[in-house]
Amino acid sequence: MDANHDCLLDIIVVTYQQDACLRGLINSLQAQTVSDWRMFVLHDGPSKEFEHLMEYEYSNDSRIKWLCSRDRHNDWGHTLRKYGLNHIGNSKYVLITNGDNYYTPVFIQEMCLDTSKDFIMCDFVHNQLDYAVRIGKLGMGSIDVGSFVVRTDMAKKVGWTDTKHSADWTYAYAVSQHCKRFKEVRKVLFVHN
Repeated sequence: MDANHDCLLDIIVVTYQQDACLRGLINSLQAQTVSDWRMFVLHDGPSKEFEHLMEYEYSNDSRIKWLCSRDRHNDWGHTLRKYGLNHIGNSKYVLITNGDNYYTPVFIQEMCLDTSKDFIMCDFVHNQLDYAVRIGKLGMGSIDVGSFVVRTDMAKKVGWTDTKHSADWTYAYAVSQHCKRFKEVRKVLFVHN
């Protein structure tokens, strides 16, 4: 990575009682063709099962850190996303996602290696829409927070300010207003579950 950044991609994962799916997400990220990433997994509320999973299956991967919140927020993970943005390092890009999603092995390669861009989005499959392919674009209902990466400095500047169901769009729109260089990767690289 360059002298201004300590890694290429920080990944903020929010989860709640999704241990089986979370394994799939983490394994999909460990299988990436680019390994210059860090992950911060945040569980919404206390969970012995989550702590056991993280301690016994992923403690040997120094890129993965995790935390259970003291209380359950029950707000689609938005409070934890805000916390994550406030506690990540100085990476070039940030990805915010959920514990039940997963990524193709070339996601980071396709999304992050052209470091001249501010905001990069990809197409994705959405299971709640009959596994239909969604063309990633800036628009309410046309983007999922897990389908784009953005420069970390811009993400931190904007922050995560909304806790409504539509907060993914609120964040995407707000951060896009600070970006000048966009890239659309017309490939399905992300599966929303």
